[in-house]
Amino acid sequence: MNKLGAVILCGGESRRMGQPKAWLPIGSERMLQRVVRLVGSVSGMGPIAVVAAPGQELPPLPDRVAIVRDPVSGRGPLQGLSAGLAALPAEAEFVYASATDVPFLVPGWIERLSELIGDHDLAIPHADGYHHPLAALYRREPVLSAIG
Repeated sequence: MNKLGAVILCGGESRRMGQPKAWLPIGSERMLQRVVRLVGSVSGMGPIAVVAAPGQELPPLPDRVAIVRDPVSGRGPLQGLSAGLAALPAEAEFVYASATDVPFLVPGWIERLSELIGDHDLAIPHADGYHHPLAALYRREPVLSAIG
C-alpha cells in the first residue's frame, strides 16, 4: 500500500440540492461526515484535508481532519484540489480526491487505485465517455506542480 492521504471537496454551491451537500442527512450522520469516515477507513490512510468555501459551516469532523479554505469562492474544483494537496504533508505521496456527494463510496475503490497507480502520476477512472477527477488517485508533488 502506498503512503496515502485524501482531499475531500465540499465547497460547491449545491444549487440543485437547495442546501449544502455537506449537511445532508445520511442515516445518523451528515454526508460529509460519512465520506470522511469511509475514506478514513482505508487501510493505511494518512492525513485527510476537507476543502470548504470561505466562511462555509461544516458538521463536526474528527480532529485528525484538516479544514482548508478555498482562497476565492466559486472558482471550481481545481482550486480546491490545489488547496487540499498543498495542505497535506509531503509524506502523503499519493492523494485520493473525492467530492462530498459520494455517500456510497466503497473504501476498496481507493485501495484498488493504490494498487494500479504504479509509476504513474494519476489513476483516474474513465466511464461513459468521461474522466472522473474526483474519484481519482494523484501523486501529490507532480500534480500540485502541474496545477500551479
